[in-house]
Amino acid sequence: MTPTPTPQAKTLKIGILMPLSGLAASWGTQFERGLKWGAEKVNAAGGVKVGKDIYMLTTVSCDNKGISSEAASCATKFVYEEGIHYVYILSGVAAVGPIFTQGKCFYISGGIEYVQGPDLPYLIAGSSSGTAKGGWSDMYLKQAAKQHPDVKTTAFLVPLSPTSLNEEAVNRKIAEDLGLTVVAYEYHDPAATDYYPLLTKIVAKNPDSICLLGNTGQVGLQTKQARELGYKGWLWHFYMVTIYALKQISGAENIWKIGSNEPDWTSPVYPPRVHELWQEYQRRWPGQAMERCCAMGFSGIMMYQKVFEQAGSIDPDEVMKVLDDPNFRFDTFFADDMALGGMETFGIRRQWQLPCDYGVITDLNHYQLSISMELTYAP
Repeated sequence: MTPTPTPQAKTLKIGILMPLSGLAASWGTQFERGLKWGAEKVNAAGGVKVGKDIYMLTTVSCDNKGISSEAASCATKFVYEEGIHYVYILSGVAAVGPIFTQGKCFYISGGIEYVQGPDLPYLIAGSSSGTAKGGWSDMYLKQAAKQHPDVKTTAFLVPLSPTSLNEEAVNRKIAEDLGLTVVAYEYHDPAATDYYPLLTKIVAKNPDSICLLGNTGQVGLQTKQARELGYKGWLWHFYMVTIYALKQISGAENIWKIGSNEPDWTSPVYPPRVHELWQEYQRRWPGQAMERCCAMGFSGIMMYQKVFEQAGSIDPDEVMKVLDDPNFRFDTFFADDMALGGMETFGIRRQWQLPCDYGVITDLNHYQLSISMELTYAP
């Protein structure tokens, strides 16, 4: 009898295109950690079985610094030097579209500054923008308003970009439908660090809440400066701004009356697998917070693994067939049996479901996940 030879493992590169320095670095480094962690777990379990082949995952990181031109440079390197066809990206999504499309490179986005559509078939959206049903602003405003019926007025402080300008009318309409009066809607330079003039204008109108729609560095400084100006209302942080990063930027004395999507990984709303992974994280990185970004990166590896196994190939054309299949399902760190949506909203099925939990930080030592998870999901 001739024994069946064990297939020799091949290598498959996964690109990590993240802001690993600059104001958004706290997001990017956590995404990178989750992606590397997920790849390590896949490899430890024997790799990815693709048809008759076994692939071990290796990650290649490139720092886009949160700058579109840097993102384009990283994308070019991935496609034409590294031969990468599968990427996870945050920041600069619009700049990489033509490069990744030409190179048949799929990219899961953890950001929201893009417009989906059939002309971007390789983009897998990790969240929908505020211009679409199921967008983060839509989901979090609904949950925040439900949790705080005493809040009647609100204001917005938003980094200026073409996307944010398009989202203003939608955000105002969402607030209006929830019975909230928008007393101010201010834009700031994304590179700014002095928000006192804009916050002074907002605080003077005495809103019950202020929606801070920026990255960790921006929102951390805005929280600090709003409190220094004497603002005592609610600060609503909707975009993955964690209490742990806030402590470093805002100061512990300013972290109170905050609504956040900061996860409580011990909450019963999450499946047992999440609790087990959280415990593993604590063992590997003791004393460090596991942010939502880390879990999203980990989930990206889980989805890519499922796509390759179902396609029986790592060829982008075969992977495309799986993603176009309305019956395609995959698990994530957060939840099982996820699907891709967006056909009705964007004309292509590339919208990734994400949990939209909402918690209240009453002070630095008290955080409560107050509403069971809902899923952001564009039809």
